[in-house]
Parts: sequence; structure tokens; C-alpha cells
Amino acid sequence: MIFLVLSNYPMEGSMKKKKLFQTRSDYYPFDIRKYITVKNVLILLLLIFLYLLFPKYMQVIILMMIFYPISVVTARITKYMRGFHIETMTSFTLFLGYVYGWRWALLFGLGLGSYIWSQAGINQKTLLTILITGLCAFLGYWVQPISNFFWAYILASSIRNIISFVLFLFVNPDIFNNITHTVNDFIWHTLIMSNIVNAIYKIILWLT
Repeated sequence: MIFLVLSNYPMEGSMKKKKLFQTRSDYYPFDIRKYITVKNVLILLLLIFLYLLFPKYMQVIILMMIFYPISVVTARITKYMRGFHIETMTSFTLFLGYVYGWRWALLFGLGLGSYIWSQAGINQKTLLTILITGLCAFLGYWVQPISNFFWAYILASSIRNIISFVLFLFVNPDIFNNITHTVNDFIWHTLIMSNIVNAIYKIILWLT
């Protein structure tokens, strides 16, 4: 009788195998079939259709959707950093102004930029930063005749740094602090971000 009871009770090894088999057959962590729905397919087809009809507009909208959260994160990091700013709103606005014109760049730099910078608190420095970011839309558009985007960006960013230095003297007369701020802008916006936006520009050219 003991033998019959034991024979009807599953062994530990068989239980592990059965459990392991059930886990693998019932769970698909990378199963994309659940995302292939009629709604998602229609949305994808609509986006492709709109891209074929209005490639330039769709490009700039997609880029702004990508640039916005990056700008939010870098602006928040910059808010809590002293002596070094890593905001990307300025560079992205220059990029949009060169590639897509000052209107789209102004919408991004001044429109969305006003909201982003207002989160840091409204004061004279914030208002001046928003003004300079909006100005970058026109600077990016102004250097459009230069066929080489990299050098066009370097020129526009350098002019932006000079204007920023002069204007901030009226808000903060500390010359040493303004020089430090300008050097930081030159390192980040002019040297580092120039390579990043230049890579994005090459990708855009490759896609088009």
C-alpha cells in the first residue's frame, strides 16, 4: 500500500521539470504579437502615409518629440549643478533653425523652452535665458547659407555665446562669474554638442 501511495505522488524532479516547462510555455517576455493589433497597425500606416505626404513636417515633429524630454532632463540637471550647465535646448534650437527654419525652431526654443525654464522659477536670469534660446532660432536660420552644417553651427553657437555674455552683464555684473559661464557654454554647446547635433544632421540626410 505504501508503494502505491508513493507511486501516485509526483517526484520532486518531475515537479520542477513540469513547472519549468509551464513557465516557458506560458510566459513570453519578448512576444510582440500582443502589440500587433488592428489599432496599432492603422496608426502605423497613418504615420507612414503622413510621412510620405509631408516628410519635412513629420521629421521636425518627431525630432521635437525626441528633443523635448531630453531638454527637460538636462534643464533639471542644470538647475542643481553649479559651475557647469549641460542644457540641450539651446543646441537643439540652433539645429532646428538651420535645418527646418526659424518658425519651427522658435516654436521649440521659445514655446517649449519657456515652459521648461519656467519650472526653474521666474526671475531675470530665467527670462534672459528664454530670450536667448528664442534668439537661437534666428541664429540657426541665419547661418543656413553655409553649406557645411558643422561650421555653421560653430559660428551660430559662438555668436550666441558672445550675445549671452554681454546680456548677462546687465543682470549679473560679476565679470568673473560671466566669464566662467561663457567658457562653460563654449565647452558644452560649441565643442561637445556640435558633434552630437552634427551626427543627428548626418542621420537626417541619410534618411532623406
